[in-house]
Amino acid sequence: MHPRTRSWGPLLLALALVMGGCQPGDSGTGGSRLGFRPRDTVLDFGRVLEGAQARRAVTVLATGRTSLTVAASVQGPFALATSEVVVPGGGATEVEVVFTAGHGPSEGTLVLSGAGLTASVRLIGMGIRPAPCPERPCHESRFDVASGMCVETPLEEGAACTPDSRCLVDGRCQAGACVGSPRTCDDDNPCTVDACSPTQGCVTTQAACPAPESPCKVGVCDRDEGCTTVDADDFSPCGPVDCQTARLCFSGTCRAVTPPEGFVCAPATACQGEGTCQGGVCQRLAPVELEPELSLDLEGAPVEDGRGAVLLVSEDAIFTSVCGGDAGCQLVAYTRSGLLRYAAPYPDGGARTLLAVSDAGVVVQAPDGMEAYAPRGTGARLWHVSWNSLGAGEGASVASHVALTREEDVLAYVAWRVSGDRNF
Repeated sequence: MHPRTRSWGPLLLALALVMGGCQPGDSGTGGSRLGFRPRDTVLDFGRVLEGAQARRAVTVLATGRTSLTVAASVQGPFALATSEVVVPGGGATEVEVVFTAGHGPSEGTLVLSGAGLTASVRLIGMGIRPAPCPERPCHESRFDVASGMCVETPLEEGAACTPDSRCLVDGRCQAGACVGSPRTCDDDNPCTVDACSPTQGCVTTQAACPAPESPCKVGVCDRDEGCTTVDADDFSPCGPVDCQTARLCFSGTCRAVTPPEGFVCAPATACQGEGTCQGGVCQRLAPVELEPELSLDLEGAPVEDGRGAVLLVSEDAIFTSVCGGDAGCQLVAYTRSGLLRYAAPYPDGGARTLLAVSDAGVVVQAPDGMEAYAPRGTGARLWHVSWNSLGAGEGASVASHVALTREEDVLAYVAWRVSGDRNF
């Protein structure tokens, strides 16, 4: 028999493969070493409404099969939901970042650290300041961050709304408009005149009863009977009155009587007391000069040309237009107690005539047009309108009348004449 021989070839090959798998410095576990990386290097929050918050997540991947703890920190206008996360071996987790938008672009950095490694993610976002959206009845308007524009959506038919006019009630949307039913303002009182104002709603005024033919009767209104007449107060004048004979009412009848001594024959005025009958003659005390409540040194001569006022008084201020001194001509404002509020020189130093005043401004007539100045502050010029812009030609002599409405609009009546007797 031949001795059995063993083949060593396969055994040597297997041993070589095992030894080849173990290299110096290798633990022999392959993917068991610690490590991580962020999936993205930039996190973009996009467009975010100013003052609002947006949340986005950064995915952190484990590069080994062992779990590890990763610490997180941020810079800029950003915050973290948690400052530490655990990344499972061979898996992934998320780090939530919060962006509070300001106005304009923002940028920051998310720093991740763990197992001796550090990685960063760039954070960017754009804060959008909303534009004011118009408000219309029966429409909903909102600012769209993505487009940067206002988006308007009509409300459904029949939706409740508030009509623009206070003379309408029970407002409802119909074809994109707010309609309603007429408001009833009749108070069932014959002594009132009832009406409706679109801005104020129901308004009531007292009914005016017709004047009786007799001067010793007066018309009054009774809620139950309507307009009736009653006797005028006794001693009410019903004809000429002097200290010889006076026609006065007595019990609803006009009679001629001789006035008694001390009978008031003339009313009092600011400068003179009332007159009384003395010996058949109406006598009054001598007039006196008024005592001024306020005296001011204007430091110039007030402009007085017959076309406007020398002084204008509003609720809390006194205005005058003066010329003189180094300042030339200027608009001067005082408080009611006489303290100087401002002295505003006119742009060209020329004279101006006062026309009207309200909270909207002080309107003056300039050599070439009309102007308005602020009633408060430093008296800055608000606007200027030239006569030429109103159609007046060269050499025109202009006269104007100005009024201010409750809405503080300026109403001006302007006429001019050009030499040669041509009217325009």
